[in-house]
This record gives sequence, structure tokens and C-alpha cells, in this order.
Amino acid sequence: MEIGDKASAEDYYKRALTINPNNVSAAYSYALLQYRASKLPEARALIRRVNQLPNPAPDALYLGMCVERKLGDSASEASYVSQLKNRYPDSAEARAVPPGACE
Repeated sequence: MEIGDKASAEDYYKRALTINPNNVSAAYSYALLQYRASKLPEARALIRRVNQLPNPAPDALYLGMCVERKLGDSASEASYVSQLKNRYPDSAEARAVPPGACE
């Protein structure tokens, strides 16, 4: 993904999730790839899976917030913002929450 080969990255993440459906790193990275490709329903499904696990990372909560913001689900967006600010108040992601932060 870092070198711009999105097709290979997508194949890699799909394989990784087939082998281990609980691979948080692959699910997050695949969600980010889908988000950047404007495949928002796919990104939502993946990031929700990540954020349902205990203690999701701040970057996963932030991505969830951004996905919901783009989909127009303000209640879900607010839930992610609340979790981010309550769990990780000093994180870079929590400080980046103001409107327009996902752009």
C-alpha cells in the first residue's frame, strides 16, 4: 500500500484475513485502503470489526469516526469521538477531532 500498489495490497489483506479473520492489523489497513478508495460501506464493515475488539487503538477509532462522518451517520461518529476522547484524551487522534479533520 505504501508504494501505491493498491491491487496487491488489497489481495494481501484479503488473504491475511482469510487465514486469520481476527488479524487486527490487516483489518485496519484494509479498512484504510477502502476508505481512501471511497469504498465507504466496505471500510465501515472492516473498521467496525476492529473497533468491536477490546481496547481498540486510537487510530482505529479515528478512522471509524471519519468513515461515519463521510457516510453521514452523526450518531455513530459521535460515539467514536466520545470513545476517542474518553480513552485516549492526549492522543494525536483526539486532538485532530475538530470538524474537517478527516480531509
